[in-house]
Amino acid sequence: MNNSTEARKNLAQQIRNGAVLIHSGNIVYRNNDTWYPFRQDSNFYYLTEWPEPEAHAVILIKDSIPELHLFVQDRNEEMETWEGKRIGQEGALEKYSATKAYSFNDYQKELPNLLKGVEEVFFRDRGFVMETVKSYVQDDDSPYIWRSWGPEDNVFFKRFFDYYDQQGFGDKPMFFSLITVASHFPFSSVPEHRRLLYKNPQSIHEEYANSIHLVDKGIAVFFDELKKRGLYDSSIVIITSDHTIPMGEHGIYQQGKAVLAVVSHHI
Repeated sequence: MNNSTEARKNLAQQIRNGAVLIHSGNIVYRNNDTWYPFRQDSNFYYLTEWPEPEAHAVILIKDSIPELHLFVQDRNEEMETWEGKRIGQEGALEKYSATKAYSFNDYQKELPNLLKGVEEVFFRDRGFVMETVKSYVQDDDSPYIWRSWGPEDNVFFKRFFDYYDQQGFGDKPMFFSLITVASHFPFSSVPEHRRLLYKNPQSIHEEYANSIHLVDKGIAVFFDELKKRGLYDSSIVIITSDHTIPMGEHGIYQQGKAVLAVVSHHI
């Protein structure tokens, strides 16, 4: 796989020392047992040429020399009967120039070991994917799951701390990046039973108020969970937005046009 090998070498020349974490694309299901044609994430393919979903890559770089560590689906005769042959870990080593290959399921376990002594880590999150939290969701969480991306913030934070507790991190310093989804356009998507300020909103501003109120409640849950574990006084929490949303300024409600409008007003 000469193209991706060269791509990793070029990347290593830029970074010199550190690690890069990247993730494959995901299968998008049409319904319960059929799915759309799979397309690999462009960045993942560029750096690995790996063609399958359910994969992670850790590129360790020391003195501008890269090592590729691939986490891929296990071979599974039953599943391959329905979905087609999988490449597996042996194929990752033989055909895709991986330094080492692991089971996709071992990513969380092996990642801390791979990153020991690494001072700089570059990563891009996977975006809004329900699958990343699905295994932690409980039956009584259902009233709070009304977006396909994931649960409402208050539940998301509780399930994150469930995950944290299971990992046994102890006193080790950790870094986490969490992306929440309770507040996102269109704000009218908040179901009636979760409209805590305006049951029948009459404007986009009232819809937004319902949405951002859920964010406020979720942040309160996050800090409560942090305090329960004695982590509050030793943590640095940075809260930032994804992007802005025009709320009728200059008569504009579409994000793509808002930037142009604001810029044009300053030309």
